[in-house]
Amino acid sequence: MDTRPFRLSFPGTMAGFERAAGSLSAALQGGDLDPRARYHVELVFEEIAANIVRYAAPRGAAAEVEVSLTVGAQAIVMIFEDDGLPFDPCSRPDPSLPRTLADAQVGGLGLLLVRRMATTLRYERTPTHRNRLLVTLPSGPDHTAG
Repeated sequence: MDTRPFRLSFPGTMAGFERAAGSLSAALQGGDLDPRARYHVELVFEEIAANIVRYAAPRGAAAEVEVSLTVGAQAIVMIFEDDGLPFDPCSRPDPSLPRTLADAQVGGLGLLLVRRMATTLRYERTPTHRNRLLVTLPSGPDHTAG
């Protein structure tokens, strides 16, 4: 994958999400992206895009989702945009981690994972009433977070 942005646009439905995830995976195949960085890109996409699909739109509607991905020598920049309800993931506190396996519940840790992988996580509500989340990840094995 080169430094030109790869762009995805899809309806905020599970079917749209699944098609977009497949398109992203295909675009990343065969490139020279470090395998660990590729894994982080796919994981961040899954966590953020799935949350947009599940929670961004008012009941009975689907948000429109756009994702751009730019791979550089030192960093990967992912920008997620949607026309859903305002939500700033940067303002949310980290969840409490369970003390025992018996206390653990499924879900609720995706944003924490993204925060730990990202070198930058920045949210804004645009003048056109869209959510925009910028996520920067390291692109090489010597710089990969986590």
